[in-house]
Amino acid sequence: QIVVLDRPNPIGGVAAQGPVSDAGLENYTDYTQVPVRHGMTLGELARFYNGSKKLGAPLTVVPLQNWSRAAFYDATGMAWVNPSPNLHNLTATTLLPALTLLETTNVSVGRGTELPFELFGAGVPAKDAKTGVQGPAWFHADAVAAALNARHIPGVSFTPTTIAVAEDKDHYPFHGQTIEAVRIGLEDREALDSPELGVEILSVLHRLYPTQFQLDRTMRLLANEATLKAMQAGEDPRAIRESWEPALQRFRTEREPYLLYR
Repeated sequence: QIVVLDRPNPIGGVAAQGPVSDAGLENYTDYTQVPVRHGMTLGELARFYNGSKKLGAPLTVVPLQNWSRAAFYDATGMAWVNPSPNLHNLTATTLLPALTLLETTNVSVGRGTELPFELFGAGVPAKDAKTGVQGPAWFHADAVAAALNARHIPGVSFTPTTIAVAEDKDHYPFHGQTIEAVRIGLEDREALDSPELGVEILSVLHRLYPTQFQLDRTMRLLANEATLKAMQAGEDPRAIRESWEPALQRFRTEREPYLLYR
């Protein structure tokens, strides 16, 4: 018997955004074909997986009381509990579907700093394992922030900064360094399409630093080949977002029977 005591989706359950992952790319972080921001609770996801994958698991979901799909976590009156060690607040959690797309690249998303998942940046690369050569710092926060602000992305703004990455047992990217970074100001969470924001950031980094930034390493968490190829080709992120809509519409229809809240 599998029992799920349901909990609110901290960033609401209305929006379904981002590319739907490709079949055949299933892994630990991509169990089946869902978009980056799926807009479901854990209980709803369990029902969705059980039904759509025809698992036939003996599943019971104990539903929430008094939660509506539009409610972010701060509307529940419940005390904040980190859903993950590096998600310290609702702002970081709201930005997570954007910044998680950078996690497997050679850019820091703030792990080991005071503001994980509220900024991104890079410092001096590690020495090459074969040559022993250490490359120069290539990330320039002023240029990245200016390029992103020029895009007028709804709901967010960008400020260049520097921040220290802790030197500890976790050995987060650029540990022990003070790095240039861009802090994201969350101004209107309702207007934000967070996976599109992730693609905006990836596209700017690819355009400014085509040889240094490792865009191809996004595939593990992006899990959508057409989106990667579009970014590599320099397509406008807004056009990329529009290309997701047919698959998102199919997902919204597919998830509907498994939703528990209105």
